[in-house]
Amino acid sequence: MGLERLLEKTTGSVFPSLSAPDIKGFSVLKPNGMCSSCMSAPTKPLVQSIQQNHRQSRTLATLRDTLLPKLLSGEVSVGDARRYAGDII
Repeated sequence: MGLERLLEKTTGSVFPSLSAPDIKGFSVLKPNGMCSSCMSAPTKPLVQSIQQNHRQSRTLATLRDTLLPKLLSGEVSVGDARRYAGDII
């Protein structure tokens, strides 16, 4: 489907949108194995980095959510927090 035909199907005055049946009607090309391999070779390290960053972000968020209330209430000091963080990470 060309871009012009696609734009003809959109509705909405501020943000063009497509209906679910229009989206389900899209034709999608499936690459063969060679094409897929050529694409995955350079992108695999990027995907792995994104996954690692996501895991690290969740770990840091857990650490923040655990320690911040304790630090603010005075329940633990910064030194205690460093030791406590070692148990979490």
